[in-house]
Amino acid sequence: LADTGFAKMEQPEASKKSTSHALYLTKGYLHPSIVLGGDYSKLTDGFALGITILVALTSRSPLNIIQKCEEEFDLDFEDINAADISDAKAGWPPLVASALKAVVYSGKDKSLCHQSARKALPIE
Repeated sequence: LADTGFAKMEQPEASKKSTSHALYLTKGYLHPSIVLGGDYSKLTDGFALGITILVALTSRSPLNIIQKCEEEFDLDFEDINAADISDAKAGWPPLVASALKAVVYSGKDKSLCHQSARKALPIE
């Protein structure tokens, strides 16, 4: 969870890139806009939290996790059954798995990892 909360830190300089232009990141959890030179924000924090939830739900690597699920099932992420991607060993109840998946990414509604900034959920 180290990548979540940069936008909330009381020290504004802590939520930006260092003077050496190094990124504060853990691969897979970093919002794509940061890699392209953007600043940390409530939306980028939401993305990191969403990926964290998805990793907990699926027990998969965070690296390109949404894309890899889409490739594995040959479906858009929002069309994949949550029970199919959730880790059976974790014992996620189907309703909980569906709710978590919808919070992480929904093509129609606001969600933590939505690609559109208008539909992305910020961490308040």
